[in-house]
Amino acid sequence: MLNEDVPLTRVPLVSSEGMDRWREQDAEFRARATADRHSLTDSEMRAWRQQVINDAAAAAYAYVDRKIGELRTFLLHDDEDNPGLLLALTAEMDRRTREQIAASIKQIPAGPVGPEGHLPPVKPYMPDTVHYKGDCVSHAGACYQAVRDTARPPPHADDWVCLAATGRDGADARWPRVCGTFSTSRNYEQFDIVVLNGSAFIARCDEPGICPSDNWQMICARGKPGEKGLKGDRGERGPQGEPGPSIIDWKLDPASYSATPILSDGRESRALHLRPFFQQFHDESGG
Repeated sequence: MLNEDVPLTRVPLVSSEGMDRWREQDAEFRARATADRHSLTDSEMRAWRQQVINDAAAAAYAYVDRKIGELRTFLLHDDEDNPGLLLALTAEMDRRTREQIAASIKQIPAGPVGPEGHLPPVKPYMPDTVHYKGDCVSHAGACYQAVRDTARPPPHADDWVCLAATGRDGADARWPRVCGTFSTSRNYEQFDIVVLNGSAFIARCDEPGICPSDNWQMICARGKPGEKGLKGDRGERGPQGEPGPSIIDWKLDPASYSATPILSDGRESRALHLRPFFQQFHDESGG
């Protein structure tokens, strides 16, 4: 604990005299702390120094607010029709004063460096075992540190603090599915990809309906036809083919007035239907 004979006086930081008084008190405090190391810990020294800084800053800001209020009252009473001048003066005074306060606070020397902190190794929680303050254990998918000696399991809030917990299981991811040409008779789901009129679309929701629409996002559009290319060079003449089959006979059908050619490879060609010609000859010759 701090010695009661060491004064903790609030020192405003708005003047060089205030800083001089603070330095004198700080030197006196350090001298007494050096003489009695057993009565003052490093954490107590840092706490005292932070308290002095906070008190000094609060006193300085209170002083600034009071002076700004006095200036505002004076200007309003002196020139009520010119609020722009008041705002400009008060803003400039506030800016300059806060800069002086910040510069003065930066001049306060830093306290001694504390010991390096570390986190003990994490070990599985053991039931029916006493865990000591600072121990880190894993239990039920989470990591806890004991804030006191305890035999109770996590997560008792009085004995344990949670350092890390497991997250919630996420939903299964959906992947794009290529479904070919769009069809009005098929049901589609979100992220299904279809092709229509040379363009590709992806569904933005389940049951997107007719395509294209607001429920479909075009991801690839059909391009414009390109310009006609140059005519290529004439190719080389190919080898002579095998001779085709010839007619070696006729298959006559008097009933239908047809004649079917018989080819040299044994196949029958298309039949020639001659009845219309005989009918025309009959009509022209007068029967």
